[in-house]
Amino acid sequence: AAAAAAAAHGTTQQQQQRAAAAAAEVAAVVPPGYDLMIDFLSDGPTLKGILAVLSIGADRLTAERGAAHGEALEATVLASLEVLVTALSMDVDMVTRLREQATTAALVPGSTPGGDAMGNSNSVMTIDTSHVFHSTLDTVMLRDVRKCAAVLEYVQYRYNPALPLAALRVLAALSERVERLVDLLPPSAAAALVEGAATCLELAVLPRGGGAPGSTSAGTGAGASALATTSTESKVSEAGALVLDILLDNLTRRAPSVAHLLLGFDVTRDVEASRLDPFGEFNSLTVILELVEAVPPSFAAVGGESGGSRGGGGGGGEAPEAAARLLFELAAHPRTSPATLELLQCWPPGAPPGQQRLPLLLADALAAPPPVQAPRRAAAAHYRAWIVRLAALMLDAVAPAASVPPAASVADLPPLAAAITQIALFHGGAGTGAGGGGVDFDYDYDGGGGGVEQPRLAALELLATLPPPPLQPLAAAAAAAAAGSGAHGLSTDAAQLQRELRVGELLSDRRPVEAGGCLEVTTRGDAVISIRALGTRLLEESRRVSAAHQGPLSGGSYGGGGFGGGRGGGGGGESAASAARLRDAHKAAVQSAVRQARAFNAAVEEHAAHVHVVSAWAALMATLASRCLPVGGPCTPPEEDPQETLFALADGVLSHL
Repeated sequence: AAAAAAAAHGTTQQQQQRAAAAAAEVAAVVPPGYDLMIDFLSDGPTLKGILAVLSIGADRLTAERGAAHGEALEATVLASLEVLVTALSMDVDMVTRLREQATTAALVPGSTPGGDAMGNSNSVMTIDTSHVFHSTLDTVMLRDVRKCAAVLEYVQYRYNPALPLAALRVLAALSERVERLVDLLPPSAAAALVEGAATCLELAVLPRGGGAPGSTSAGTGAGASALATTSTESKVSEAGALVLDILLDNLTRRAPSVAHLLLGFDVTRDVEASRLDPFGEFNSLTVILELVEAVPPSFAAVGGESGGSRGGGGGGGEAPEAAARLLFELAAHPRTSPATLELLQCWPPGAPPGQQRLPLLLADALAAPPPVQAPRRAAAAHYRAWIVRLAALMLDAVAPAASVPPAASVADLPPLAAAITQIALFHGGAGTGAGGGGVDFDYDYDGGGGGVEQPRLAALELLATLPPPPLQPLAAAAAAAAAGSGAHGLSTDAAQLQRELRVGELLSDRRPVEAGGCLEVTTRGDAVISIRALGTRLLEESRRVSAAHQGPLSGGSYGGGGFGGGRGGGGGGESAASAARLRDAHKAAVQSAVRQARAFNAAVEEHAAHVHVVSAWAALMATLASRCLPVGGPCTPPEEDPQETLFALADGVLSHL
């Protein structure tokens, strides 16, 4: 009996030790926040508590803002929203991993929740199969639509831009996953979402004047106020940029989508049969039209800034570019085209054809000067291209069909087609044209006497005002390296380090980041070098070179010292001086690589913008020449003679080849 008791005691101790070791191993494997994410994915008490906090709604938070607990309540709501945003960025990956682990555990022979077939504990290998039934956070939230709607209604909260920004991030995640989210929202929540998104966009992108609040303070108060103002403006800009992203990302989704709701389409009926009224209802389309009117291409090119161009969301004229692109996408998509084209033909309502905004914007886009600041060139060129493409699309919709006999004169065309044609075929400098950018371009195209005779067609002003094509990307990178290396170029050590770091190979590698390269695709579709990925690759190469040079270097490379100041190269002060010289060389090599990458990216973006502008111009000219030129004859005015017009266009194009 004593022996049996001792054996049983020993077995119990061994089981306890194995259980403790297994628990320690599980604790080491389970990442931080694992239990919290399990709670969220299973609609646990923590998620219910967060949704209960957020269910007070934006209106009640506004009403209680002035109370003693108002500041703490606002901070609690913001923290709850940010927790949801963080969870939404992790839930899909976690659910996928849980299901994969459960599937793998089910395939292991003898793997049971209570132990293996021998009765031994195998806590490390056992996966709770209940995880297979966990849902992603969007599915959990939409089980109670009212609470989900209360979360999204914080988009209209006006007193702290961090709350609308967090609510918009939740909206972006939900709209990406839930195809017909707007069908699930109550009408009051949908209306609040429309107004809140439009307000966020308006604050971010429309020009505003006046100084920042508190700018007259002195001392420490002034610095704190300026810092708070900068943080607020950054969040406002991010919110506006996020609204534009949501609109562009959801525009092509199955109707009705969040984009259709925010732009004022009737989502309760057929979107194709909707009538847009942005001048009578305040929505995101109202703000987009106001933005394009307030910041025409010439204003954006010379440095005019919208509200959103001061923050991280839309710098360098990207907000007007995104607005013009959105208008074009609306007019080009079969589902939204009828309502959009009808709206643009009467923009603004009641204006005569000569005062319609689209022909005036076309005139401005044709004659806008190129930006002086290099970072603005790509955005300004794309903005001009979207306006020209929109005008070409409208002209294609309203111009007579190719099978119809040509009109006797431009005035006989439909009003909007006549206005666009007159703008494009106007003779004279841009300073006196219908678009009137106030700039005189009275010069020969090629600098000699072979240009088009003055006065020339306004349509050719676009070719005249385009900056010359930039260098090829790799050539631009090489030029940036030479320009940024000082009068004598990179030092011998820095140049040698650049070769060992394989900077040239990294810049010419065409693989994407996911495949081990450095290329990423921008929102415009340009393949550029990711500075972050390049930094990671340079760090890896630096470690490789450092490991290779830990010992004395043969051949006297880098002055006889190891990379980064390792061993070798003499002792005392000589070794320290060599290490300092190598650190400086490494810094110069890395900085030169970053300059080269940025020059590469700028060249890629400018090339793409140049191609976009020219292709948009070609589409406009093709429609105009094939369907809008009047029939030639003795009654045709000389300035409308089709043969002279075609000869002028051909001469202008040949001058720029």
